This record gives sequence, structure tokens and C-alpha cells, in this order.
Amino acid sequence: MYDQNLFPLLDGPTSIQAKELERAMRSSTARRDVSPMKAKSIAVVSGKGGVGKSNVALNLALLLGERFKTPTVLLDADINMANLDVLLGLNVRLNLGHVLREELTLKEIILPISERVWLLPGGNGISGLKEVDWGSKSGLLKDLYVLDEKADAIVIDTGAGVNRDVLFFAMASDVIVIVTTPEPTALKDAYGLLKSFLLSYGRDKLSKKDLFFVVNMAQSSLEANAAAERLIKVSDRFLALSPRYLGYLPFDPKVAKAVKERSPVVKSYPKSSMARAMELIVSNLITKCGLEASGDSKELAAFGAFQRLLRKLRGE
Repeated sequence: MYDQNLFPLLDGPTSIQAKELERAMRSSTARRDVSPMKAKSIAVVSGKGGVGKSNVALNLALLLGERFKTPTVLLDADINMANLDVLLGLNVRLNLGHVLREELTLKEIILPISERVWLLPGGNGISGLKEVDWGSKSGLLKDLYVLDEKADAIVIDTGAGVNRDVLFFAMASDVIVIVTTPEPTALKDAYGLLKSFLLSYGRDKLSKKDLFFVVNMAQSSLEANAAAERLIKVSDRFLALSPRYLGYLPFDPKVAKAVKERSPVVKSYPKSSMARAMELIVSNLITKCGLEASGDSKELAAFGAFQRLLRKLRGE
């Protein structure tokens, strides 16, 4: 569990969190020139709950920041059951809900969770996210400019399943990573999620995304590869889509142990099979995404990851 003294809570609107943020950002600025992935937003999604999506998003963000030297913001966009704070051992009082209600700014809720990684905590029960006029939120655009100066990547942990908010955040991102397991029900739901992307936003928009998937909780590489082949085959045959396989994450008891300890597995058990496999996944993601910005348009490519995300959320 993280030392709570490193992450003080807020008792009022004056942001002690902001002071921690400034300190952490200052310490990371000198290393930004070695970042291997520039200006990317990565949505981590799943067709159903219970496949380890939030754990994948959390450890992906930490490895991007600490192992691969990419300053990263982790956004908990699971607005019904946000839980990244729990996985980190934090008792967070301020979250995205306060920003959407215009009570606080992003800079007042953001938390440093390592030298190069910051958390934007999600809320619970925030509905109607698509109707939020992000561009009109007081101070939000200014906050995004500041975050673009400090972070090269955004990892977005969406809600599980097929709903408007999941589709909305995923399609606003540059990269979509679908987390599934070898179970037939999980593969069916991953396929259903792909179908929902296609039906809701069309092939043209979906074709501009870097679309990947990860097989989690596999008992062996053979099981994982067989599951990956099934998903690729059915997606190609019935949807004419070809999501790329990033690799698999093994079933590892250390993951459950880390969850109980409220600490990320790559921090608590860096030599575990899960941590080693996760590092390979992130390395593959960086290699396959490349360094270029989103290909949606030349105009959008000129902006940082946060500004592009905002513009897409606003439908520009």
C-alpha cells in the first residue's frame, strides 16, 4: 500500500494535491526528452466486467511512466464504479464529479502516484457524460493545456461493457485496447464491443484508430493464442475488422495478492510473471503505435494528446 503521507487528502477547496502535483511535475520535466511515445490517448476497454481491465490500465500507465519514461496521466473514466483509487490504496475525496459540476478544476483533483504518473480519480454515479459541454467548463481547457505540457500520454480506464460512455471515450482516443480472457463469454463480449464500435461510429472513424486487444488471465500461451485466433477470425469474417494482438497476460496469484494489498502488481511484485508479461505488452504497444500523433487529421495532429481528446469529446 502506498504511504498516505505522500498523497495528502483535501479537507477543503485549497489544493494540497496541487502542491504535490507541482513537485512531481518539476521532477519529471528534465526527463521528457527521452519519452518514447509522444501525445497519445489510450482507452482501455472490455466487453464485460471481471476480466481485469482496471488492473491492466493501472499497470500499463505505471510502466509507461516509470519503465518507458513517458510522463502519463491515468484517467479513471469508469463513472459508475471507479476503483483505481482503491487499487492504489488511496482514500480519495475529490474526483471527476467535482470537475463536471464545475466545483473544482482538474489541477485540484489530480494526484501524483509516481514520479511520472498522475491519477485523475473517477466519480461514482455521474450520468449523462456525453451531454457535458466540455469546452464550456470553467478552467478545463486551461487545465488541459497545462497537462499537455507535462504529460505525453493519457491512459483512460473506461467502464466495462457496452454503453454510451465507454464508446464515447474510446472513440475520442487515439488507441483502443480491448481486454478479454480466454473464456468464451468474454470473447463473445469483446466481439460485441467491436460490433458496437462499428455500428455506432462507422467503419471510417474506426479505421483511423489503433485497435488492439490483450488476452488476460490465460493459463498458457497456447490457450491465449487460441483465444486470440478465434477473436481475430470472427472479427475479420463478420465485421471485416482486424484488431491487432498485443499479447497475453498469464493467470498469476500475485495479482490477487497485490489487489488485497492495494498496490499495483508491477510495483509490489516486479519480477512476477504478470509484471514481466505486462512490460512486454507495453513495449509492443509503443512499437506498434509509433511516435506519430493521431491520424484523424493534420489539424488534430498538431495538438497534444489532451487537446485532441477534448476536441474529439466536443465532436470537432
